[in-house]
Amino acid sequence: MPGALIAYHEVIPADADLDQFLALVLLPLLIALLLFPIPPPEGDSAGILADADLAVARIDYRAAEELLQLALVQSPSDPVIHWKLARVHVLSAEVTSGEVHLLHLRAAEKHSRASIALDASRAEGYTWLAAALGYRALLCSTGEQLELLEELLGATEMAILLDPTDDIAYSIRGSTFRALGRVGWFQRSVAALLFGGVPDGGFQEAESALREAVHLAPEIMRHRYELAVLLLDMGRESEGRRMLTTASSLPVLIASDVPRLETIRELLAEQHPSSPDLVGEGEEE
Repeated sequence: MPGALIAYHEVIPADADLDQFLALVLLPLLIALLLFPIPPPEGDSAGILADADLAVARIDYRAAEELLQLALVQSPSDPVIHWKLARVHVLSAEVTSGEVHLLHLRAAEKHSRASIALDASRAEGYTWLAAALGYRALLCSTGEQLELLEELLGATEMAILLDPTDDIAYSIRGSTFRALGRVGWFQRSVAALLFGGVPDGGFQEAESALREAVHLAPEIMRHRYELAVLLLDMGRESEGRRMLTTASSLPVLIASDVPRLETIRELLAEQHPSSPDLVGEGEEE
């Protein structure tokens, strides 16, 4: 016990030596901690990411964003955290409007680009960048739209190259080609004159991409809905109606599926079978 007292007094100096003790021991220690912070224990971010994924699955995007921001504090250079934040912001933007909608799109673009910058071999960064650009294009002038669509198609192409099973990239690509397919000859001519042209592609490319999306993820309502409206645009009403019917039976997995399901029901109410042979026809993929 006396030995312990002696050791204690040797470590904690008398008042006269306190300034010297702070200058020689504590100050360098604090500087070292600031310059070389102790990293969080491994596995912390992984647990937070798992909880964030669960929040996304239950369509609680605010909780997911808060969790991902916490993970980002721990691991600011983790590309996975950045693309997951981009995903949350896109999913939130789909069901918001006005300034909030714009803020989500800007954040989605920022985080997706950060993910690509940190690891260009990950498909998800390109996929969610394309999603953000697609929504941004809806708010822009024609000239800027064309630039964004070029980048969007490039991003989806890169995503599919890196991950051929990326159904979301195929779906976004298909929706973009559908929009391009609705651009008439005169509009293309004007765009070529004023802006250098419209990206190649149309209904044929749209159908190919959307059918691949449906093949890869048949349970996703968006993929079947987008294919259905494309078929209706192409005048293939029987096929479009069957695809809408199948889409209407799928579960709500993201927030935008709620208004999407309402639109599907409205379209089905408007569509009328052109012949009785629709009754009992099998579903198409």
